[in-house]
Amino acid sequence: GGGGAGEAGANGTSDDGATSGAASGAKSPKRRLTFNEQHALKTLPQTIARLEKEIAAHRKVLEDANLYTRDRVRFDKATAALTAAETALAEAEDQWLALEMLKEELAG
Repeated sequence: GGGGAGEAGANGTSDDGATSGAASGAKSPKRRLTFNEQHALKTLPQTIARLEKEIAAHRKVLEDANLYTRDRVRFDKATAALTAAETALAEAEDQWLALEMLKEELAG
């Protein structure tokens, strides 16, 4: 993951030439969210909610003060999974925020 922003830029390259000519006074079509951007806006809230539940579950496992000494493998797996989920959550939130800001900018 993490390539979403690059994909959006690649889709917008054909629009760059059209927007330069718009300054001459010709009315150009308004840029809209791509299908992928619209889909991400719809699905990211569910992804974020799922990741938040996953993080809560990993934290609950790690609340066990004796887990490290009793089951080191489980502790290490839960710690790695928690870190990965927190990273994925931060990326999903950043992507959602960027898309929401873009949507507002295009609407206004």
